[in-house]
Amino acid sequence: MTLKPKNAAMAGFLNVVFPGLGCAYLGKWFLALVYLIWVPLAWIAVIAVAKSLTGRISDETARLVLYLVILFGFRIRILWDVFFTPYSLAEEYNQKSVSQRPFP
Repeated sequence: MTLKPKNAAMAGFLNVVFPGLGCAYLGKWFLALVYLIWVPLAWIAVIAVAKSLTGRISDETARLVLYLVILFGFRIRILWDVFFTPYSLAEEYNQKSVSQRPFP
């Protein structure tokens, strides 16, 4: 049986659009469920931490800037993981499918 190669960029993009969708595209159902639960929980935690850290600052502008910097930094980190994990899984899947192809 020959495995059909998967588009790694598509897997990453789908996972960014809807957490877990890229992993489901690859057939990694448990990982898809983990992303579906983990990403919203990570956002809730980031917002709580940002509010906690910025709540002690009296200057309104400094508080807003710090809040946005924290949210932006964690957003980049979460999106990095959400995109590149399924991307690398698809690359591994494609390598395995190439190695299992029969030679002519």
